[in-house]
Amino acid sequence: TQGVYANATTGTLDSDAGLRSGGQIGDGPAGRLYATGYRRGDLKTATGVDANDGWDGVQGGFRADWRRGQDLWTLQGDVNDNRIDNSLGYGAGFVRTHNVLGRWSRELDSGGALEVQAYYDSNRRQARGTFDALDTWDIQGQYAFKVGETHKLVAGAGYRQTDDTLKLVGLTIDALDPSSRETSIGNVFIQDEIALRDDISLTLGVKWEDNNYTGGALMPNARIAWRLSDHSLLWGAVSRAIRSPSRIERDFFIAGIVEPGFFENETLTAYELGYRSQPIDRAHVSVSLFYNDYDGLRTNDLAEPATLPIRVANTSEGKTYGVEFAATYDMTDRWRLSGGLTLLGKDIKLKPGSLDIAQFESGGTDPNYWLKLRSEVELTDTMTLDVRVRSYDKIPDLTADGYTG
Repeated sequence: TQGVYANATTGTLDSDAGLRSGGQIGDGPAGRLYATGYRRGDLKTATGVDANDGWDGVQGGFRADWRRGQDLWTLQGDVNDNRIDNSLGYGAGFVRTHNVLGRWSRELDSGGALEVQAYYDSNRRQARGTFDALDTWDIQGQYAFKVGETHKLVAGAGYRQTDDTLKLVGLTIDALDPSSRETSIGNVFIQDEIALRDDISLTLGVKWEDNNYTGGALMPNARIAWRLSDHSLLWGAVSRAIRSPSRIERDFFIAGIVEPGFFENETLTAYELGYRSQPIDRAHVSVSLFYNDYDGLRTNDLAEPATLPIRVANTSEGKTYGVEFAATYDMTDRWRLSGGLTLLGKDIKLKPGSLDIAQFESGGTDPNYWLKLRSEVELTDTMTLDVRVRSYDKIPDLTADGYTG
C-alpha cells in the first residue's frame, strides 16, 4: 500500500469514492492513511416503490508497522460514521464505530516466536426503533517453540470482555432483561505438531474456553497428514467445537410472550478426510469429505403443555455431510481456469418432547449443491479479463428457485 491510490464509482444505486496514501521512511517505519465515502440507494419492493432502506457514510483509518531488532510492532485504527435515511420507516438512524489495535511480536534466538495482541472496539447504532451500544476489549497471546526435532508446540491464552446495552427508542419497556450487561469469555490452548516420520505428521490440540453463561468447555482436535509424494497429500481430522449463548438467547423477553431462556452450548463434532494433488505442473486438485454431528441446536420452545411463553432452548440435533471439490488448470502462462463443486446433505430433527415452533431455524437454508467456474486471462501487462459463472440448486425451505449466472 505504498504511494497514492484513488478510486471512484457511480451507478443508479450505489456510489463510492476513496483515497489512500502510504509511505516508508527508509528501512524504518511504514504506514498508510485512508478515507472513503459511500452512498447506498434505496432498494425496490415487489410493487416497485422505494423500500426506504438507503444509507450513506464515511470511514477513515491508519496503520503503522515498524521493526526494532527482533521486535515487530503494529498499530492501526478506524473510525466510521453512517447515516440511515429512513431506517425502514422508523425515522432517521445512525451507525458509528471506532476501533484501535496493537500487536507486538518477537522472533526468539531459539527459533520460537512470541506474539501479544490487544484491541478495543466501540459500536453505537440506532435504527428500526432500537438503540444498541457495544464495547469490546480483547487481549490474546501465544508462544510457539520447538521441543527436540519432532515437536512443534504452540500455547496461548485470550480474554474478551463486552459491555452492551439495548433499548427500544421512545418506549419505557426493554427487550433485554437486564438492558445492559457485562459478559466475558476466556480461553487457554496448546497444540503439538509431531513428526511421526518424514512423510507423516500428527497434530494434537486442546482448548479450554470459559464464559459467564455456561462455564467451561473442552474442545480437543486431532489431525494427521501423510505426504504420499512430493505432489500429493492425504489428510484427516476429528475436532469438537461449541457455540456459547448470546445475549438474545439468554436475556430477550416480551412480557407474557417470550421469557428469558436457558440456552446452553451448541456442540459440534466434525470428521474430515481430504486429498490434495498436483498431478501435472499446470494443475492442482483437492477433494474433501466431511461429516458433522450437531447436538443442542437452538430451538424456540413453547412452555408445557404447548402454551405461551416461548423460551429459547436446545431441543434439536442433526447431521450434515458432503463433499467439496476444487481444481485449477493453467491453460497458458497468462490464462488460468478454476472451479469448485460442493454437495451438501442435511438431516436436522427435533428431540423427543421438543415443543419447538421455529421450524428448524438453526438448521439454516442451504442448496443441495453449488458450482463455481472462473476464467482469468492476462490480456496485456496492464489489462486482465475475469469471467465467473456460478450455479446454485433450489432451496426448498425458502421456496427459492435455483439459478445460474
